[in-house]
Amino acid sequence: MPQVAKSWDKLENEDAIIFTLRDDVLFHNGKKLTAQDVKFSFERAKEKGNDEYAIIKSIETLENDTKVKLKLQALPIFVYELIAKYKILSKESLEKDQTHNQLEGLKIGSGPYQLIYEDSFNKIIKLGLFDKYFNKDKIKNSQKEILFKVNSNYDTSLLQLEEGTVDAILDFPINKINNASNKKNIEVVQNKGAKCIVLFINNNKVKKEKRELIAQTLNIEKIIADLNLPVNPLKTFVPQGEIGHNENIQYAYDSNQNEVKNKVSLLSEKDKEIKLGASFKEIKEVVHKIKEQLQEVGFEVIVNIPESLTFFTNSKNGKYDISFMSNMNEMPYGHKVLIDYMNPIFEKEGKQTPKSHSHIQGDTTLKKLLDETQTITDKNIYEQTVKDIQTHLYTNKYVIPFYQQDIYFLTSKKVQGLTCDPFTRTDFTQVKVSK
Repeated sequence: MPQVAKSWDKLENEDAIIFTLRDDVLFHNGKKLTAQDVKFSFERAKEKGNDEYAIIKSIETLENDTKVKLKLQALPIFVYELIAKYKILSKESLEKDQTHNQLEGLKIGSGPYQLIYEDSFNKIIKLGLFDKYFNKDKIKNSQKEILFKVNSNYDTSLLQLEEGTVDAILDFPINKINNASNKKNIEVVQNKGAKCIVLFINNNKVKKEKRELIAQTLNIEKIIADLNLPVNPLKTFVPQGEIGHNENIQYAYDSNQNEVKNKVSLLSEKDKEIKLGASFKEIKEVVHKIKEQLQEVGFEVIVNIPESLTFFTNSKNGKYDISFMSNMNEMPYGHKVLIDYMNPIFEKEGKQTPKSHSHIQGDTTLKKLLDETQTITDKNIYEQTVKDIQTHLYTNKYVIPFYQQDIYFLTSKKVQGLTCDPFTRTDFTQVKVSK
């Protein structure tokens, strides 16, 4: 949204913002982007129940579709960061595409690169530079084409990079970085990241006593040291660098393991069982260390590591007792990741609110705090509220933070400018590949 607007003006005495649009922005189909496209895009997302658009009350087009008035429920301190994430779709393209998922219509954007080719079977996407992009200076030295290929075997990708058949690998696993850094003609690009690895607990299945025993059992710093992982222990769910990070929480236990063993021995055979799920993309050695430590105190652990989509479906549907997974923070305000992952479930008119990996049941205190973060305008109050949420999570042992990691790219010596911000956003117009 910010790239297509010349100005953002907050209205006095009203929770509303007026955007004046640029007059030189074209979609990839050559059609001009207008306020009608903005209105259509926001209303469509709101109708589909997208949480990020719930703050919008109404959208109005002004002055011959050159301006948009966005009336909001409130103007919280993060409102500009939130709106900056909103995507503008082509109204004409979506209305022409009457298929169920409207994939063809959704392919029409207005960014510096446009889709040229897609092979879903071989997982290949080819983008081409959009020569009618409004910011000509930005793209004058950009790559004409970029080819992306999804490959779940990072060893194969590394070999291809060494051979020169690919130029870069994005989000390379941290447990393989030491090996990759020893390869000739390969550059390791370390990007400061807000990527967090956590152990979600199914709070519907696992009661607090058992949650506490699991938390007291796990020696996360030992796992990190044993595997020589280039990460920082994560003490709380909102990581360092995020607004609202609670530096006073130290999610580590100086527990008496013999005492833990005694307590576990008193559990029923059923309560001693733990179903541990993890995505195929996570570090399997860490998963096995978790299993080892839990079994050392008397738990019986069954591990399931399916491909990513199956894992996420299983986790949200409550198939696991604990789920080991990464979560990406999308913005510098800490409430967003909390709402995405820690929203409690409530029964309403015989139906449940959307499921999350935490499966927290009917916690009105947590829900109230999460709702408050959506409307706070004062930064100090916002930060304290987000900190209070983390204290609540810690007290109830709803989740066990593991570690925070940077994001690693591998490139050939020919590649310059391939980086990302802490939220994995990459500006591919700045990437150069020498011949």
